[in-house]
Amino acid sequence: INFCRRHGIRFAIRAKADRTVKDAIASIPEDAWQPLRLADGSLSETASVARTVHVMGDTPEAFCLVVQRKVVEKPVPKDPNQPVQVEIEIQDRNLYSIDEESTRDDQHIYRTMATDLDREGWDDHEIVRWYNQRADCSENRLKECRSDFSGARLPCSEP
Repeated sequence: INFCRRHGIRFAIRAKADRTVKDAIASIPEDAWQPLRLADGSLSETASVARTVHVMGDTPEAFCLVVQRKVVEKPVPKDPNQPVQVEIEIQDRNLYSIDEESTRDDQHIYRTMATDLDREGWDDHEIVRWYNQRADCSENRLKECRSDFSGARLPCSEP
């Protein structure tokens, strides 16, 4: 973030879900969450976005955190007398898998982007769409190069 700011580079970087980010997410009031506006203009029934401000110890200024949350679907027991398994089923598993950059509670999975695109006038929906589209296109292309074209190990003169 400091490098980007020093060099005038606009950024949207996936934020690690450390304790301070989790606290920032928890401090977002429920009425601040808006249904995610999709590319076609419709509103998502399962995803929403909100914004908060965050500062890290080694950054001189605060920056915007755009938080995307997705409702998790819990399995329904076939037999009402049987307990529900603790495992959570998630739509769009690739986008909403739990990793060090995501967090969850009983109802939602949260992904957070540190960004300065709000300074460009982008709203939260545009930032999330751009970030998701960017990841879908470029990261999938890199994965295809590694997997389909043996790009994981490039030929060189060393063994």
